[in-house]
Amino acid sequence: MKAMKESSLKGISANKLLALASRNTVLVTHNGKPGWALVPLNGRDWESYVVSRSPVFKRAMGRSRNSIKTGRGLSLAEVKKRYGIK
Repeated sequence: MKAMKESSLKGISANKLLALASRNTVLVTHNGKPGWALVPLNGRDWESYVVSRSPVFKRAMGRSRNSIKTGRGLSLAEVKKRYGIK
């Protein structure tokens, strides 16, 4: 991982930053605290990465977990039976 001050990004081109981030995670700090990071996705499934970090997806998963906790969830066997999956 490479840490960089946010102020130091002014002198770096986007292409150079992207090239650096394709090899390493780049942690950008603001006033000495982590601000954001560029994470390489080499060999990873982009869609899975994006969906797993989506606030909409996280809310849907939260609702699903709450349904299970309150007894309104379905088992895999029940889902298969309901939708005719063998």
